Amino acid sequence: PIGAHRIAPRLPERIGSSLRALPRVTRPLSMGLAACTALAAQGLVAAMGWLLVTDLAPTANGPLIFALVPVGLAAAHLPVAIAGLGVREAAFVALLPSAGVAPPEAAAGSLALLGAQLVTAAFGGLAQWVQPARRAPDS
Repeated sequence: PIGAHRIAPRLPERIGSSLRALPRVTRPLSMGLAACTALAAQGLVAAMGWLLVTDLAPTANGPLIFALVPVGLAAAHLPVAIAGLGVREAAFVALLPSAGVAPPEAAAGSLALLGAQLVTAAFGGLAQWVQPARRAPDS
């Protein structure tokens, strides 16, 4: 995005052509606000994971857990399971022992985080069901 068109000529053709095909950012302030909002949302998810895991393993290294939770959650996006179930838990069990969290607590923290995300998503689904998004008129 921002600046991609400027660096495209300096890159190999295959990468440069992909960057040139990206849409230009016409409102950088709005793009910046959207990026900050996305980072804040991811930070809140990491904080929620940190709270859930440190509640299960109070003697664990809190800052390291805060750093590892997003990595474990990223594993859930691998296209090998429905909703990342199993993949996320395996990632938590593999990563969090380095922060002093036992594997059972790591798996439980992952499942608790999944539950919290499902409850949050259910509220969004309920809001869409009660007040469906309006479609823009065809022009």
